[in-house]
Amino acid sequence: MPTIFSKCDECFHHNYIPMEHNYNKSYKRDYEQMELLKEYGLPAEIAIKIIEMTYSYHNCDYCNNILCTTHKNRALRLKDSWPYIKCDKCYWNEIT
Repeated sequence: MPTIFSKCDECFHHNYIPMEHNYNKSYKRDYEQMELLKEYGLPAEIAIKIIEMTYSYHNCDYCNNILCTTHKNRALRLKDSWPYIKCDKCYWNEIT
């Protein structure tokens, strides 16, 4: 489930662990940026849209999942699929 800031299928906000946890690092960064924009007088909806526009998206080469640049780079680095982008779902389906 993507966060309110990103359409990436692998960006998550784990609400059962503290926001300072490493798993919530990107969500915390986006949340702090939203709070800063709100301090300057922007409504929350506009601040969220501004943060959404900072993301670039790429499609998985094996399915229709959308990945942000961070998760695309992680996929290329860790999943032995160079030069193809492979999302977590396709990767786990392959090894099981």
